[in-house]
Amino acid sequence: RKLLSPILMFMDLYEKERNADLIHEIFQQACVEFQWFYWTSDEYYGGVGEWREFPPVCISQLNKAVREKKTSVQIVLSQRHYVVDFNEMTKRLIQDNVVSTHYGQYSSPVFAKVKLIDEFNMEEFRHRINELTEKEERHCVIVRGILKLLRSSDVAPLESELLCSALTLLLRLITNRNMVADFIENDGIQIMMQVRCLLALDGKISPAMLNTTILLILRKCIDFDDIALKNAFDQMLINTCNGLPISLLEEKSRRHGNSKH
Repeated sequence: RKLLSPILMFMDLYEKERNADLIHEIFQQACVEFQWFYWTSDEYYGGVGEWREFPPVCISQLNKAVREKKTSVQIVLSQRHYVVDFNEMTKRLIQDNVVSTHYGQYSSPVFAKVKLIDEFNMEEFRHRINELTEKEERHCVIVRGILKLLRSSDVAPLESELLCSALTLLLRLITNRNMVADFIENDGIQIMMQVRCLLALDGKISPAMLNTTILLILRKCIDFDDIALKNAFDQMLINTCNGLPISLLEEKSRRHGNSKH
């Protein structure tokens, strides 16, 4: 189990980067270039701010950095050196090799307008983006493997790092279309409740972050199909009252039209 935590963490980062790369590729194929602007104002004279276009040289540097998937780039504007951060969408002044953390005349927001290709089709673009969220068989295999691992925690408690890695990857994967249904049918809700109970009993693990992740997973189930989630809890209650094992592996949601009574 010692190797599982870094493996799951790697898989989570892989899925995140893979999805980001695919979105970047689709977007780059749809656009020709960006037109970049920065906010400026004359603070000394109380002037009204305005959006001003970057010089052509800076625009070329910014577009090159975006194509190369960089998160920031250094430029020279009005004989001053700045760092443009694409995550924050800001430009910050560099003084004595130190990037300023102050706003105002040393830092300002930036934004970009995109010039799309002539044959750009919005419906096709949306379709390609939506395809990235489709359920894949490998995702189903991974989710079932994680659920099997979490189910085993009542026999051999899992370390907090392993739990965190497993739940984080699980949350990422069930955001894909139709993955929630697979998650519910494989006892996902019951296993989440089981893990929450174990966290409450184990004083060594701080449950705050893990509980938050579990609640986000359950919230995703509600967003997907609140009837399916309600059905799962109803079945748990019925089975518990009848002294039966809590499981939905043989109990399908009413959404599938074949629930047992």
